[in-house]
Amino acid sequence: MKLLTTILLMSLTLANLQAQEKREAEDAKGLQVGTTAPLFTAVDSDKQSFELKRALEKGPVVLIFYRGQWCPFCNRHLSQIQDSLQFITDKGARVIAISPEMPEYLQPT
Repeated sequence: MKLLTTILLMSLTLANLQAQEKREAEDAKGLQVGTTAPLFTAVDSDKQSFELKRALEKGPVVLIFYRGQWCPFCNRHLSQIQDSLQFITDKGARVIAISPEMPEYLQPT
């Protein structure tokens, strides 16, 4: 499944990044496991538009936030997800990985 659905996404659209308010790292809470993610539109690594709403119309989505190829914890987590990918897709879900990394660093190896 084109490495986690082409380690989807993003360099979160520059406009979205600029629109975020300044916060301290300690203030960032992220999404908790099981939380419903807000609907968003982004650009994937193939420069195609991705809309969470449209993806959800096709079935459940597992969102993973990936800091970048430089992060050993993220890489270990993605490896574990890759090992479980068949189980996840057999349950009818798709895995979408979101990263602020540049697209050239997101290509499958």
